[in-house]
Amino acid sequence: MHITVVAADKLVLVNGEALHLPDFAFDEGLHAIQFDGEQGHIELLTPDGGISTAPVSTLEVQPYVDAWQAEKDRLEAEITPPQPPTLEQVKAAKQAEIRDAHNAFLMAHGVEYSEMERQTWDTQREEAKALLADPQAAAPLVRAIASARNMDVLELAQRIENNTQAWSVLAGHATGQRLAFQDALEACTTIGAVEAITVTFTNPE
Repeated sequence: MHITVVAADKLVLVNGEALHLPDFAFDEGLHAIQFDGEQGHIELLTPDGGISTAPVSTLEVQPYVDAWQAEKDRLEAEITPPQPPTLEQVKAAKQAEIRDAHNAFLMAHGVEYSEMERQTWDTQREEAKALLADPQAAAPLVRAIASARNMDVLELAQRIENNTQAWSVLAGHATGQRLAFQDALEACTTIGAVEAITVTFTNPE
């Protein structure tokens, strides 16, 4: 490997390929370096304006070679065109789209409910079912909600039961659509087929 360094021009040549390194910190007082891979010399500026010459080692040359290689890699990365996505990458993106659209669809239908309230849904359903079977059932959560709403507790229990059924139908319909999209995605063998999948969730009829 033949290395030439011209400090005044901030130029480094490796095997004849020259690269300008304007941001590299060249050694102070350096004039030039010539190295053939095994031996060479370094030229240093002297205080009187002259040039002194001394042998140079691989260790002294290596920082310039490393800087040259880093700049070469940077330039090659800039001119390398971006690679088109693979089928697997396009499928992964479509799968994320399906998942996010499914979640957004269900969230939009339950936007009035807070996350804390959602955590009580199972208890509400269980207590509502118990009240409809036995009006004397304890059901502390449903009774507290009915009292705060000034509503008959059995009327509230029936509403909860109706809402539970409606939500089950809605969630089941959405999940079925998600799985249908997933089945279609898994069957795709080309990027065009994946991109042709339009992800839209609809309400049950």
